[in-house]
Amino acid sequence: MDNLTLNVIIPTTITDSILISSTATEADYPAWDSGDTYDAGDRVISTVTHRIYESGAGSNTNKDPTLAINRVGSPPWWTEVSPTNRWNMFDGLLSTVTTVATPLTLVLQPGFISAMYFAGLVGENLSVSIKDEPGGTVVFTHSESLESSAPPDYWEYFFSPFRQKSDLFLRDIPPYSDMEVTVTISSVSGNVGCGIFTIGDIRPLGMTEYGAEAQPKTYSYIGIDDFGNTKIVRRPSAKDVRLVAIVDIENADYVEETIRNLQDVPAAWIGVDLANYAGLRVFGLGSGSIIYKGPTLASISLTVKGFI
Repeated sequence: MDNLTLNVIIPTTITDSILISSTATEADYPAWDSGDTYDAGDRVISTVTHRIYESGAGSNTNKDPTLAINRVGSPPWWTEVSPTNRWNMFDGLLSTVTTVATPLTLVLQPGFISAMYFAGLVGENLSVSIKDEPGGTVVFTHSESLESSAPPDYWEYFFSPFRQKSDLFLRDIPPYSDMEVTVTISSVSGNVGCGIFTIGDIRPLGMTEYGAEAQPKTYSYIGIDDFGNTKIVRRPSAKDVRLVAIVDIENADYVEETIRNLQDVPAAWIGVDLANYAGLRVFGLGSGSIIYKGPTLASISLTVKGFI
């Protein structure tokens, strides 16, 4: 596959049976207990849904937060807050980050996959090791520094601060149906983390044309009062991507079907697989159109709405 190929990863849903272990524990709050009474503002977790819930009222007894009926009303008995820390990296949102003291190590048994994508990375190094079966022979390894700067001179090399590489795309993973995947994000000290981790089957769609666009967007509130004072309430940011890719006519129907099937499925879209084009890699919802340009070529006009 060429580095200028537009790719999408058909995602594999991470479940309890796939996530074998993680150094991120699931102990954010006490697990909900039907015999306990909770006050308004108390928080619990469910190790079944892997979510955090907050009590909306006092005298809250024997109201299971995983049941939708207990999350409605005014006020509701429970409000869903977020995934637990262990599962934050699998919910597709950059704003929910799995964070632990170094290292963060995961072991997964996902079945067949051919690619993986990380975003919202925090750490100094990321390594991946894949065995052909649990406890078997190592068939794939990759280790990469998460330092993203390319120093043009000695001054920057020795004195400039560490610049975090925020995302990483790995492809060409060998096809083993019973593979065991170990991922480690590490640093010399301190916390490491990951906002998005998605795995699945890679699908090449076409050759990305020059002129592709990455559009940063913010959900911050910016207001000006009657006296001309500016108020900024900082909230998460994200980006959208727009691009055009060229497709051989014999692949046009396959590409159209792939995009159609993913319109309501969050996925990793890789516009360009080159270090200086991280802006064209995004996790979100893709939509677009296929233009049949002639007897040999078609083109994709693709827009991806990136998630925060």
